[in-house]
Amino acid sequence: HIVTVASTLMIDDSSDNLNSFYNDHCVYLPYMAGWFFFSSLLTTYNKALYGIDEYHFPCPLLTTSVQFLLQWIFSYVLST
Repeated sequence: HIVTVASTLMIDDSSDNLNSFYNDHCVYLPYMAGWFFFSSLLTTYNKALYGIDEYHFPCPLLTTSVQFLLQWIFSYVLST
């Protein structure tokens, strides 16, 4: 049984298979990397905005809600 499975799993290094793999699985990587980058940037901004040593903004829930709303709008616009 193991020999049958091993013989059916053939690895092909052709560029068509690599392009197909990228088109099937990696097409969203730039979007995910952008999301991660901007989320990290937003987290750094929030730390400066909410920190006691910095501005000590008194309404963190309001700001976070507005940021989530804007992220949702940008995601919706980019996905349509």
